[in-house]
Amino acid sequence: MKTKRLCFITLLSALILIFAPLSSVSAADNIVIGCPLSTAFLYGWDAERGVKLAVEEINAQGGVNVGERNFPSRWK
Repeated sequence: MKTKRLCFITLLSALILIFAPLSSVSAADNIVIGCPLSTAFLYGWDAERGVKLAVEEINAQGGVNVGERNFPSRWK
């Protein structure tokens, strides 16, 4: 019984590893980078201001280049 379960899990893992990259490859219009902040505390407010400043500086220099495409940064 353990051998069948191990074979099933191994086969399932192999299929996930094979097909996962195929499903995640798509032409994205945005690059999203998360930044978990605790804005309930003062240090979270400072971090949020730092992220906003970084976004402004990155956009002032032309955004982020990935290959031949250019993506502007956004803060949500």
